[in-house]
Amino acid sequence: MINNNLQNMVTNILQNTFGVGPKINLTFAESTTIVSSRGEPVPAQTQSSYDAINKTLNITTYIRLDQFNPAASQEYKASILIHEIVHAYIFTNPSVLNGLTQHAYLLQNYVGGIVGALQSFFPSLSTQEAASLALGGLGRDLLGSPAFNDALTKYGFTTDVGSRSSYQFFSSQFEYGTIGTQCSN
Repeated sequence: MINNNLQNMVTNILQNTFGVGPKINLTFAESTTIVSSRGEPVPAQTQSSYDAINKTLNITTYIRLDQFNPAASQEYKASILIHEIVHAYIFTNPSVLNGLTQHAYLLQNYVGGIVGALQSFFPSLSTQEAASLALGGLGRDLLGSPAFNDALTKYGFTTDVGSRSSYQFFSSQFEYGTIGTQCSN
């Protein structure tokens, strides 16, 4: 799942899209131990450290394969990686947060971009399906906030978990491989 081509592609995206300088080490690594701030296992997490001697920002995105459903679609996995790429960007330029949490900043500034990126990689994705994937990693932290509620309204979602109009409806189907492009092993 993790290879040098992916790492090079992401580094190029960071440099070309966000103007990130060349003194960055971006690494994708597998992990079995990453957890959220609440102590719950998560499928991916990005961390950074600064090497003052070499003046290099080291960014590592950890992927926890045991947290991915084996049937998860390519769309679901791509949405996780794109989400983590935005975290990597924020680590290169933390002043952009201007007092916001990373997820609040991502919601305000990058959900539309993530929707567009997913649709460019997977042209058959509807805007609502792509938005469901883009919002999926944010709901736990931002559910109930005015900004999250505005995003739900913008994309035609509700918080009614049992409903087809729930923002989680499509992302859950992609997560469990009910819809989407299947991965070849």
